[in-house]
Amino acid sequence: MPNVPRTVSTFAAVVTVVGTVVAGTAGTASAAGGADATAKRPPVRSYTDVAVPGYAFRVIGERTLPARYRYAGVGGLSGIDYNAAKDRWYAISDDRSEHLPARFYTFDLDVTATGLGEPRVTDITLLKRPDGKFYPKGSVDPEAIRFDPAAGDLTWTSEGERLVPTDGTAPTLVSPGAYRSTTGGASTAELTQPAVLAASAGETGPRRNLALEGLTLSANGNGVITAMEGPLLQDGAEPTPTSGAPVRVTLHSKATGQPVNQLVYQLDPVPAASPTGGAASNGVTEILAVDNSHYLVLERAYIEGAGNSVRLYEMDIARATNVLNTPSLAGVTYTPTTKRLLVDFGAFGLGTVDNIEGMGWGPTLPNGERTLVLVSDDNFSSSQQTRFVALGVTLG
Repeated sequence: MPNVPRTVSTFAAVVTVVGTVVAGTAGTASAAGGADATAKRPPVRSYTDVAVPGYAFRVIGERTLPARYRYAGVGGLSGIDYNAAKDRWYAISDDRSEHLPARFYTFDLDVTATGLGEPRVTDITLLKRPDGKFYPKGSVDPEAIRFDPAAGDLTWTSEGERLVPTDGTAPTLVSPGAYRSTTGGASTAELTQPAVLAASAGETGPRRNLALEGLTLSANGNGVITAMEGPLLQDGAEPTPTSGAPVRVTLHSKATGQPVNQLVYQLDPVPAASPTGGAASNGVTEILAVDNSHYLVLERAYIEGAGNSVRLYEMDIARATNVLNTPSLAGVTYTPTTKRLLVDFGAFGLGTVDNIEGMGWGPTLPNGERTLVLVSDDNFSSSQQTRFVALGVTLG
């Protein structure tokens, strides 16, 4: 991720020791962000509803993170979740402890039936290792976060790292992982990952930046489910405009942290080839439980010269084969999860579809709709934005 110009030069200038509140965000907005616009919401825009059997979606509103927070180093939001008891949101940054130590942010975000309020950062919480120290640069790559209302704690994932130089120097290998922490950032547990997800300098294990990207808790509260962004090296090639790819979804016992099942989700092909001959990719960026068999899956494609494509699918795991003990999917017969397209975000009239990586259920509205909030990752780039989109979802 490229560096982003900031008006602060030290970590101490960004957060305070007590409360870890973002500098310039409490009380009156800073000059960079202008006056607080919460009371000056734009009129609700009208969109065409999207409906498929069992689901109906409508856009409630959209907001861009005010500039004052970006100047304070807030960015890279890759996962988001809601604490209903305290009416607050948690969003994790995918900063590899390069700009600041690995962290998540606490947000106030008012979601109603008629609009989405301005996102307000209220806290920065630094994630800690089991030894109580912060994660050093390059040791972790946070990607997803979930609040567990039963335990009152957080679960989050890291993609790890895989750098294999061609000059004979030692590789950098950090396996992906899933961790539990208090809402104060203290480490409490690490989930055991299947052996096939271990980082390797050979042709096995996760590709760089295509590891544990999706995370959800099961609807019954007993499981933790993680999803790879792309295929393992031994499972097959990455998606192309003519072929999809298999990605592994792992179900863990929340009580023991052990993997108990692993399924295959089939990624779509890349929607189109790059018009400039550049890079084109597609991957899973988030998953979210609907019930014990059905999950929302977010596929995000990037096509150089054309931009992003974001689509929301329903995944049904009921009849999928358990491949937990299958070292390679190549040449193996198995039944993947089933899927169906629910929403192509290009049909919502939201303008440019950005790099959406996080989604979480929000408050249930008085009319019975569930709210679904999505957030885009700005990659700490001045050419991208942190954007929130709130949807009203009717199930059944």
